[in-house]
Amino acid sequence: MKKLMSENFVFTLFSLVILLVIGACKSQKHQSETALAYDFLRFLYMDPNGTLRQNTVGAEEDGLSQYINYKQINLGNRSSRMPLDTINYVDFDTLLSAEQKVGLIKKMEELKSVNLDPNKINGHILTDEEIEDNFRKLREKLGSSEPSKNFGYGIISFPIIQEGQQGELYAIIFETGASYYGGGAGGNIRIFRDIGMGWEFFVFAHCFF
Repeated sequence: MKKLMSENFVFTLFSLVILLVIGACKSQKHQSETALAYDFLRFLYMDPNGTLRQNTVGAEEDGLSQYINYKQINLGNRSSRMPLDTINYVDFDTLLSAEQKVGLIKKMEELKSVNLDPNKINGHILTDEEIEDNFRKLREKLGSSEPSKNFGYGIISFPIIQEGQQGELYAIIFETGASYYGGGAGGNIRIFRDIGMGWEFFVFAHCFF
């Protein structure tokens, strides 16, 4: 009887350890993807004078789900060398396994808005309050003799990091912008891949003007 209880205790303890290891691995993977995303952002936005909105866009913001999706990048991607081409540059179905494709679709569908960590980004990160304050100052200047300058900033999605069939990594990011005077910032999805010594621009998918 004691032996049976001892064996049950060992089995329970072993199962608990396995669950803890699995949980730690999942957490480590999530942290790894987040770290890779910030590494990619530091590569992409190297200009210390650049300005980004702190709040990133999610898939549902302003109807962006019609652009931030798998179909858009798979059928709408174009080569940087032939931006006006009407034929997609690559078929992502050939780059991803069936399981990876399902995972990427889920990541895009569930893409959430996050607040960028200013300590992990080059350039200026502006909160919504700071953006409104800049707009207020511009409005005040427009009513005075003091010359006013335009104020613009970039708006991005938090990068999606996706592994391919051969273990290669892709970074997928949606980019647009805003300006006090409006203008045609447009919207694009840009996709990069890790070549071992850094990120390389791969393809882009135009979303809107």
